[in-house]
Amino acid sequence: PGPVTHAPVTLQPTRFKKAAFEKAMDLAPTVAALMRGSRSDRAWLESIVRLAASADPFTEKLVGLCLDYWALPEDPQPIKLDITRADYLEHSPTSGDDERVILQVEVNTIAASFTALSALVSELH
Repeated sequence: PGPVTHAPVTLQPTRFKKAAFEKAMDLAPTVAALMRGSRSDRAWLESIVRLAASADPFTEKLVGLCLDYWALPEDPQPIKLDITRADYLEHSPTSGDDERVILQVEVNTIAASFTALSALVSELH
């Protein structure tokens, strides 16, 4: 198999009620703090990913690289930058209430390698 390039995907944007959008915006700093905290707690993070590492060779290698990095006597890159994107879906409760809400379904971190896709993304427009 040759190299795989798969990333440029686009969907039509969905309108949300202003109040739901503002609630998501208000929660964004808390979600960002949670993401930073989970990345920074080495013991917790290691305990979570060990199970996945034992079942998947690729993840095992990534975890090994991470553990090697953490074993360095001094952090060679003490300044960190988190670039994240949260994805939401609109939800209509089934309780008879017709008020729709947005629910967060995932948080994605954007790696530095993502910049290589910019030329491909521009082809979508």
